[in-house]
Amino acid sequence: MNAPLKKRHGPAPRLPSIETQTVEFIEQARNRPGNSQTRRLRWQGFRAYLRFWRDYPIGHLILAEAVVIASVGIPPAYEGRGWFWRYCQLCLALSSDALVLEEVLHPGLYAALKRRAEFVEVVPRTFVLRKQQPGDWPLKLASPPSQVPATPRSSK
Repeated sequence: MNAPLKKRHGPAPRLPSIETQTVEFIEQARNRPGNSQTRRLRWQGFRAYLRFWRDYPIGHLILAEAVVIASVGIPPAYEGRGWFWRYCQLCLALSSDALVLEEVLHPGLYAALKRRAEFVEVVPRTFVLRKQQPGDWPLKLASPPSQVPATPRSSK
C-alpha cells in the first residue's frame, strides 16, 4: 500500500521542513541549465508543488525570474494562522523578480488575494506578486502598533 504513495510523492524528504526544502530547491534550480525546474515538497502534512522559471511569459509580462506555487497543502491545524502569507514572503525573497500563484481554486484564498492590491491577477485565477526592486518586501512583516491612546499615570 505504501508503494503508490511513495511513487506519487517521491522519496522521503531529506530536509526537515517545507521552508528549508524550498531554499534548497531554488538554490539547485538556479545552478541547472534550462528555463524551468519543478519540485514536489512535503513535510508533516505540508505539501507544495513549485516551479522555478527564468524568462517566464505570463499574461502581458515576461518575468526575469519567478518562483511559481502551483499547488500547496496546509494541515488543518495551521490553516488561517498566517503560514501561507509568510511562505509567499519566503518564496518572493528567494526570487529575483516575482512570485506567481498559479490557478488559485480555493474560494477563500482567491477572495483574499483579490483584496490585496499587491497581488495582481494577470490571467484568470493566476496572481503575480512582484518586487519593485531587489530586496523589496511588498507584504508587511509586522502589524503596526495599535493606536490605543496612552492612559495618563496618576501621581501619588
